[in-house]
Amino acid sequence: MPAMYLNVLKGAGSKRAKCRDTTHYPNSFPDVVNLSLDTILQSDQVHAGDAGQAMRKLAMVDTEAILLDLLRANERKAVILLREYLLVTVDDTGCAEMHAVTQQVLRRELTPKAQRPML
Repeated sequence: MPAMYLNVLKGAGSKRAKCRDTTHYPNSFPDVVNLSLDTILQSDQVHAGDAGQAMRKLAMVDTEAILLDLLRANERKAVILLREYLLVTVDDTGCAEMHAVTQQVLRRELTPKAQRPML
């Protein structure tokens, strides 16, 4: 029985590999962050538009213990979307965390002049 299961599993993996279109999959972490954020922004979710603003603000502060009170009410609601795409985590105390590399990707896209209004 285990041998049969392993053969089925092995065959399923090879079928997935043949069907996978690697030309549209991001090659770098910045591309993954941008793909995730673009997916949120292009969705029909209620607070999708606020998610981008929330991400940019969260990118400008420390990586952990980020008080969500820094965000507007709609941006706080959009954090749910960011959590679904693992761009942000929120701990039991209600503080957010964003990985430093994710922050750097977002900071790089904002000019210094554009960064000031985020704070």
